[in-house]
Amino acid sequence: MSAQGENRQTLNTLYKLKKEILKSDNDTLVSQIDHAIQKTYNEQLVFSFIGHYSAGKSSLINYLLNQDILPSSPVPTTSNTVAVQIGDGTGIQAFINQYQYASLGNYDELKTLNTKDMDIQAITMDIQSEDYQHNTVFQDTPGVDSNTDSHEESANRFLLNSDLIFFTVEYNHVESEHNLTLLKEIAGLDIPLVLIINQIDKHDDREITLDTFLNRVKRTLTNWNIHPEHLFTTSIYESPYNRIDELKAFIQETEERRAELEVSYDARITKNIEDKQLGYLRDHLDELIEELQLDNALTSERAAERIEYLNNELTKAEINHLRSDEDELRTHVKESVKKLVKDSYLFPHQVKDSITEYLKVMAGEKKAGGLFGRKKKEQAMYEESLAQVNESIQPVIHTEINANINSFFQSLGLIGEPFKFEWKDAFLKTEQITSLNQTYITNYFDKLKSSLTKEVSEKAVVHMDKLTAADTGEVKAQTTLTAEKALYVKARELLGLIESLDTQNYRHFYIHMDDEIDKLNLLEEITLSYDDDNHVEVEESRHNEFTVNNEESMNLTAFRELNTLLEDSPRYTDYRKLLNDKLQ
Repeated sequence: MSAQGENRQTLNTLYKLKKEILKSDNDTLVSQIDHAIQKTYNEQLVFSFIGHYSAGKSSLINYLLNQDILPSSPVPTTSNTVAVQIGDGTGIQAFINQYQYASLGNYDELKTLNTKDMDIQAITMDIQSEDYQHNTVFQDTPGVDSNTDSHEESANRFLLNSDLIFFTVEYNHVESEHNLTLLKEIAGLDIPLVLIINQIDKHDDREITLDTFLNRVKRTLTNWNIHPEHLFTTSIYESPYNRIDELKAFIQETEERRAELEVSYDARITKNIEDKQLGYLRDHLDELIEELQLDNALTSERAAERIEYLNNELTKAEINHLRSDEDELRTHVKESVKKLVKDSYLFPHQVKDSITEYLKVMAGEKKAGGLFGRKKKEQAMYEESLAQVNESIQPVIHTEINANINSFFQSLGLIGEPFKFEWKDAFLKTEQITSLNQTYITNYFDKLKSSLTKEVSEKAVVHMDKLTAADTGEVKAQTTLTAEKALYVKARELLGLIESLDTQNYRHFYIHMDDEIDKLNLLEEITLSYDDDNHVEVEESRHNEFTVNNEESMNLTAFRELNTLLEDSPRYTDYRKLLNDKLQ
């Protein structure tokens, strides 16, 4: 696969993974995956230099770039990551948060911004260089000295998106416990690691030979189970042991392995994010299991069974509540039956046809033939039309009304004589018909449906008095059942998310990347404004507009056609309402 194809496939995977993470509330991980998406989208090769301020990282990077671009003192970037990207442009961007930045002309503007009580999370700089390839990034990551959680989180995010880490340590502090502890943590990230012993000009052969010093360092690293791929001794000053030019050559050689490093990064960052999300989900699941006081492992099947049981218990609790208040029960039955009749499919085509024929007879559109006995023939036509209506509609009443109302009574735990509603010719009320057109017929059916709804609901309330209440047994309080159900629903959701990541099933979801690619550039330039107290006012980030469902990319024509087809189908009123809500 080509490098471009690999890049596109990685974006596809990361984008799907982001959608999966957004199903939980793991905002920190969303931030990290956005950073990974941005790096992949921009096809960056990132070299991260990490260490204490006193290690001289900024001066070292300046030398490697052959430009005095980073300040050698910790002002103004005392606890910010600074990323220098090689390209065709020049400029400085101060990131107010991960997604929004303000463009600056120079460091003086950056210093001014710092006086405005502004927390700058990161700084990026674009420079031109003939020594390095485009989209190579030198990243000064002062995570060691971060003194706030937000700065530490930002530094970790930058660090995890590195292709290679240069751990830079000052000559006199190579074997400090703090440095060794941090080195061991970084080695555990499985990111290629190079150790730079900087300020080697401080070495004095009269105290210890360099070979003895380096051998001691290597033994210490081995004892700590730290195995950097390379070790360089560097300084911006002259020293017989200065290998800074060898370091520069190593970086240039590494650039030639860009494709190899990108493949390694893609696999590493995806696994890292998957593992972190799995840990996050399992921690939350453990909390739920503890709250539910379960002794055995919880599975999706067991959660589903429990939810079904709780739903049944909630139904019983609702029934008990209704049956404890006769007036409320009557109101519930009446309104529920009204809705049931309204939503029923009472007028299929055979019923519509027979009633329409009846209306034609009543309107005089159907005439009796012959010269004699016309009145008798018309009466016969009238009676025949009534019989056809009765024959066509009574079976529909049985299935659409009687069967459903009996099921409804059963759901309330009310048992006894079955409910039976019979069709009567009297329901076919007709005033004088002046013009039998489609509008009249439509209105007639609406009125007939309303009349039947009223008749059936009143009969159902009367019938309720003939029924007896079945014993539902002891049931917990509704609030207790509802709270337990909510925990199991959340647990089932977490189990589903865990399974999707464990099996990597989320990777099989289809995403049309041509429609999504424009969304992958998450950065947004803003113009800073100041309030009366000279504090910076930051605009809301459009990053918050990301949603799991991308409805804009869907072709909704079929759904709109289905919605139109359902207009004349009362049985599917609820479905049509749902479609309407989604289409608006």
